[in-house]
Amino acid sequence: MTVAVSGGYDSWASTNAPTTGTDPNAADDKDGVTNGAEYVLGGSIATNDLNKLPEVASGDGNLTFTFERDQASIDGTTIVAIEVGTTLDSWPDSYLVPDDEVAANPGVTVEKDTPSGFDTVTLSVPMNPDTKKFARLKVVTGP
Repeated sequence: MTVAVSGGYDSWASTNAPTTGTDPNAADDKDGVTNGAEYVLGGSIATNDLNKLPEVASGDGNLTFTFERDQASIDGTTIVAIEVGTTLDSWPDSYLVPDDEVAANPGVTVEKDTPSGFDTVTLSVPMNPDTKKFARLKVVTGP
């Protein structure tokens, strides 16, 4: 028995990435945001989606990385992670973003339907012992 997922990245890409197709690493609308990230962040080809990018802050001894995930991107085939490193060349720490609401996974908080139709995802990790840290959103789509 074969189960077909209604919608998903391929369905989103057919409308929002018509020239690059299923390549989640391309930026079809040339706004610098990859197709995979736009899918997770609720972007579209019709808009410049830079305002949807995650926010990064440091304070109280922590690095905080926050973004809103479109609930439509929770399709059973898309993996979302937050990668953290002390340089832009290496991302040794990876934090999977769960589909469901959690208080800490470790350090990842998911608030469902905040705002409506989206989940607010936050990672908070200690800066110590590092003097600087970087974080990025990693999206992997698949069948």
